[in-house]
Amino acid sequence: MQEDEDYTIKPQKKKKNKGCKPSPPPQRKPDPDNGPWVGIHKKAPPLPIYEEALRILREENLIPPDDPDLVTWSPSDH
Repeated sequence: MQEDEDYTIKPQKKKKNKGCKPSPPPQRKPDPDNGPWVGIHKKAPPLPIYEEALRILREENLIPPDDPDLVTWSPSDH
């Protein structure tokens, strides 16, 4: 009986609820057949409607023709 007195069963402590962790953001997996991701920072080509509008404006002489010396700025050019 002496052995039983030395051995005590301790109740398991309850884990405290620390609140729900937010789930991680979804991640797209690359297609293994297509290789790794390419062109994440690639600039999208202009829409055809804008190219057509520029052509018409140039034909009407409402904007200057393409000039490599002309300095232009775009908000997308960081």
